[in-house]
Amino acid sequence: MSCSTRLNSVVYKLENDELVSCCLISGERIYTPAATCGQNWIEIVANLIQNNYNIWLTVDASNLKMQALVSMAGLKAEHNPEVIKKILANNDQKNPDDILVIERNGLTVFEKTDHSDYPQVLFRS
Repeated sequence: MSCSTRLNSVVYKLENDELVSCCLISGERIYTPAATCGQNWIEIVANLIQNNYNIWLTVDASNLKMQALVSMAGLKAEHNPEVIKKILANNDQKNPDDILVIERNGLTVFEKTDHSDYPQVLFRS
């Protein structure tokens, strides 16, 4: 199933009739937030967190800048392997047995057991 078939919402912010930030989401998962500057990015993600019960997203484990932006917006890295597997299995149609959760550089990261995808960190509200 491609990502585009799972998306059900688009959130955006306009300033002076120009698009300054947008975010694709599906249920609780945030996909592809984008903005004209870091502050607009933080604001749109923070707004989603403020107005939704449970929001989560995944970030490349090596992308420290994106991890910092996510934290500034109000999401926290999840460290419990069981919670990570449960969220991914329930919301992203992944088999928990196909997810390897390890600690790397002080973060709990996950990747597919066959190593076909890059390690990621799960952040949630």
